[in-house]
Amino acid sequence: MTTTRVQEEALFLTKHHVWYNTSGSWAQATIVTVNTGGKDVVLDKISVRGQECAWDDVYYWRTSNVTVSNDLHVTPTNITGTTFDIVVQGTAKTFNKPLMT
Repeated sequence: MTTTRVQEEALFLTKHHVWYNTSGSWAQATIVTVNTGGKDVVLDKISVRGQECAWDDVYYWRTSNVTVSNDLHVTPTNITGTTFDIVVQGTAKTFNKPLMT
């Protein structure tokens, strides 16, 4: 008997938060996305309660050797630029804007 296992996409979303800065009139949201499947995944849209987030406002940090166990925290200032350092579990990690093609 021969069996073939088909690789599937499988994402686990955790540590999701949304913050709104009333004095600065800006918001931030975080999501830890863990790919537990056997295939690469491409995200083409992120929305919060039906409000789509523009890709100009999205930053990501990719790791294959760090398990994020602590909650993520809001930054004290609005995130700008092509990269932005954010502390994750006590260590600064560089978040990047996705490349737009």
